[in-house]
Amino acid sequence: MSRRARPLRPLSLPPHPSVPVGQAAALDATLDQALVRTLGALPLLLPLCEQLELRAVVNRRCYPDGGAPEDIDLGRVALVLVLNRLLAPQPLVHVERWLAGTMLPELLGLSASQCNDDRLARALDALLPHLDALWQDLIVAALTRFAVDLRALCYDLTSLSFCGAYEEADLIRYGDSRDHRPDQKQVEAATWPRR
Repeated sequence: MSRRARPLRPLSLPPHPSVPVGQAAALDATLDQALVRTLGALPLLLPLCEQLELRAVVNRRCYPDGGAPEDIDLGRVALVLVLNRLLAPQPLVHVERWLAGTMLPELLGLSASQCNDDRLARALDALLPHLDALWQDLIVAALTRFAVDLRALCYDLTSLSFCGAYEEADLIRYGDSRDHRPDQKQVEAATWPRR
């Protein structure tokens, strides 16, 4: 007994997609905007920077009379730069875009456009004269707040490779290089804090 084929009926769709209303409409509008923000290691790094009082230390050194600008102080810009270096190092021209994709603007009460490359470059210029004092303040803060044991201090050597004769150079010689090239001349360098 053969089976008779059924006729195919076209699938009927509504003429126009339904327009969301109420909460669905609000959710649709939110999804049209950038909803995803990167959190990354911020829950770990931001409290560390706060314990070191990074922002306050920078503002205390750079604005000794307390005259910090109202829109965004140098300490907050320095905090953005430090977090960028630790989380996703970018050239200054890309920090604004990186910042816009993170939770930092909401957490620090600023907009990403306030940290454009011009402002970041001016901030680095303003920090430069205070660099030694800032390092000292932050090191002392880290030592005291985190009870760092100073009985043993270590430092890392840097080796620079050289090609050529360099017969007159006393520092350039063959040795146990860091890149495992005993056939190449090198200089081992280490820096100590300036006094």
